[in-house]
Amino acid sequence: MNTPFLALFATMLLAVACSRQADTQGLELRWQILENTLEPTAQHQAAFTLINTGSDVLEPGWALYFNAIYIAQRPAFDSAAVRIEHLSGDWFRLEPADTTRPLVPGDSVTFRYSSPRFLNANTQFPESPYIVPAGESKGYALPYHIASEIDVEWLVEQYAHTNRRVPGATLLFDQNESVDVLPAASVMPVVPSPVTFRQTGGVLVLESPIELLHDPRFAVETALFADQLREVTRAEVLISHGENAPVQIRHTNDITRPEGYRLTIDGKGILLEAGAPAGAHYGMQTLLALITPDQLASPTEEIRFPEVQIYDYPRFAYRGLFLDIARNFQQKQDIKRLLDVMSFYKFNVLQLHLANDEAWRIEIPGLPELTEVASRRGHTQTHRDHLHPVYGSGPDPEHSPYGSGHLSRTDLIEILRYARARHITVIPEIVAPGHMRAAIMAMHARYDRYMAEGNSEKALEFLLEHPDDASEYISVQRYRNNTMDVCMESSYRFYTHVLDEIIRMYQEAGAPLQTFHVGGDEVPYGVWMGSPACQSLMGQNPDINGRQDLHNHYYTRLNQILAERGLQLAGWEEVGQQRVREGNRTVSRPNTVLLEKNIRLHAWNAVVGWTGTDMAYQLANAGYEVIMSNSSNVYFDLAYDMHPDEPGLHWSGYVNLRSAWQLTPFNHFISNDFDIQGNPVDARAMAAQHEALTDAGRDRIIGLQGQLWTETVKGPDMMFYYLLPKMLGLSERAWSPDPAWAGIQERDRRNAMRDRQWNRFANTVGQIEFDRLDHLFGGYETRIPRPGAVLRGGVLHANVETPGLIIRYTTDGTPPTVDSPEYTGPVRAEGTVTLAAFTSLGRRGGLTRVE
Repeated sequence: MNTPFLALFATMLLAVACSRQADTQGLELRWQILENTLEPTAQHQAAFTLINTGSDVLEPGWALYFNAIYIAQRPAFDSAAVRIEHLSGDWFRLEPADTTRPLVPGDSVTFRYSSPRFLNANTQFPESPYIVPAGESKGYALPYHIASEIDVEWLVEQYAHTNRRVPGATLLFDQNESVDVLPAASVMPVVPSPVTFRQTGGVLVLESPIELLHDPRFAVETALFADQLREVTRAEVLISHGENAPVQIRHTNDITRPEGYRLTIDGKGILLEAGAPAGAHYGMQTLLALITPDQLASPTEEIRFPEVQIYDYPRFAYRGLFLDIARNFQQKQDIKRLLDVMSFYKFNVLQLHLANDEAWRIEIPGLPELTEVASRRGHTQTHRDHLHPVYGSGPDPEHSPYGSGHLSRTDLIEILRYARARHITVIPEIVAPGHMRAAIMAMHARYDRYMAEGNSEKALEFLLEHPDDASEYISVQRYRNNTMDVCMESSYRFYTHVLDEIIRMYQEAGAPLQTFHVGGDEVPYGVWMGSPACQSLMGQNPDINGRQDLHNHYYTRLNQILAERGLQLAGWEEVGQQRVREGNRTVSRPNTVLLEKNIRLHAWNAVVGWTGTDMAYQLANAGYEVIMSNSSNVYFDLAYDMHPDEPGLHWSGYVNLRSAWQLTPFNHFISNDFDIQGNPVDARAMAAQHEALTDAGRDRIIGLQGQLWTETVKGPDMMFYYLLPKMLGLSERAWSPDPAWAGIQERDRRNAMRDRQWNRFANTVGQIEFDRLDHLFGGYETRIPRPGAVLRGGVLHANVETPGLIIRYTTDGTPPTVDSPEYTGPVRAEGTVTLAAFTSLGRRGGLTRVE
């Protein structure tokens, strides 16, 4: 296993293990795959083995707990030996059937199970097991040894009879054959590409002190830019009032686009012109991008700029990134680092996902339980002190850096101010009515506290679930009791209280709040039908007859609450959908009841080969304002590819730099070459089977957004590994003009032009951006692609997705280092050849082996 993620994962397991108490010293747990088959039926068999290497007896009555996304809700096991029970989400309990046998020193016990799921990645194994001894309520982490590994060559063999694209050495080589190294002088030095760019060939050298003259309207932007320059140079940077300053930032009325700018660099100096502060800011980020990575690596008292003429403005007004801090938490300082790199690549919206089933992450005055209970995860039997572990967060709520944590009011206000200075709007998301288990559990704890005090009024004030609700359901993520009751007044009281407190934070930050995201996705079937409150509401209102009517009732009322506060309601696509019968099937179609209510929808569920490919177009054509957030191209939590060492989910396929770059907003049918099964996409046939985008619908698609859900993302390094370089492809597509290839109808001509433009973009990323990101704003963790390679007649041929990265290799089977030979062209090689790509700084990507 050779990705940075897996090294981090091993370190985390060791850290968790070191926290165990003395009464579990000497216990070790081993997990091993016994059988893993794709055909004739996808399934795996595995075993846990608990070993007592210590000197104490483990008394009977103990139980093991663990997290596992890829074990079925009801795995098969020998009930005479073990009981494995799904508890909630990805949380399982394992107990021996023999409740009388102690585990004496030197003894071990093995428990086998099977599950109808083929495991194709080393990140799909059970996580963070812990033991609860007999008679105790506390869990203790165990040393955990995974005795199995999925090898990429083995995986290639398993899928050989399918079209699935397992990235072995040969497939990677074939994929990369359309790219080659371009001369440095022909590589675009800026991402995203400007509307017009002309390089004259000269170089402007600015020596210390570097003076900046600016229009007073751009004072905030200039101050930020001066600080950024000070970070990347040893030169003194001064804000000047002299007319002869070499860098002049001026206002002009002839640039009417608010984010547009004009940049001229010649032998006289630098002139940046803009009509509004946002345009000035983006022009300064382009200036920063014109500082070459070698200058960032070795700063001096001078800065060299290429002489250029640039005129630029964005294609879309909304260029967004979504960050989930509920599933796994990210600290304030790391969110600020994300804002830095977003601003540099000209994103202007951060949707901040503050709550979900797994945790609540924002302090709300008046509701302390939301953070005292719902922002903490650890072993629990009641969920009244904290929530249960998920995604390997461990048994101790006090030592769970990604499971426990929240933003204080002060933290969020600081983030809002930081974002505003970088022309980024932060849109808060409080998901409802589904995905609300954390809030529901917190309000249950509040209910219990006030009922114990005899104060039933306070106990019921913000309750989100009726005590006598008999509804039976389970969510996509396997949670029960995760949906707010939309028929209870206390639910609206809760949401309004949260909303008003967040509005106050924005007001205190001086950050305008115009849009509030209410979630709305994945509400389970079966909710509300057993709620006494809903039965009463439907009995009193003959127009409300079932789930769809309750949906419309809820969003109509919620939209009114937001409108009274001057806010637009934004939500996931389900908010604007209704289920209708068409022939012998039930399908999702645009909701006609909620039209003309100023609702913005994020169209996301676009799995290639499924039915949602045209949902963005359906919604926009119907009249909704739409943000394209397609899972097929810009769900950045999906794995880069099918390599077994690559972290990430894959329910909607795989997303990488090219996937994001290839997103074609107004002709989505050509956005992907392969469907989720790896079958080639016939774009013409797909378009004929789906709804086309109308001219009116086109005007309602106001932007693009990439999503980073964080079920598998733990800590800032993993966050940036998932985002970089994927988000550079989205930056190019959201800011830069529509590429010429997108308008070509004939497939072969379109693909030929597309491949040429991809080669240019890939060279920019490989020759410039990887090296830049090693240093920019302190440096970022990036995912460096694995090389492709083949041996032909004893001669090694190799390539890489983003030319400009350094390929190094060994012939003795050991991983390459910075001292290994550099691959510069075909070379004779024998034995097992191991390759990896490196940045100039020496950071290495994953390994490729060929023999």
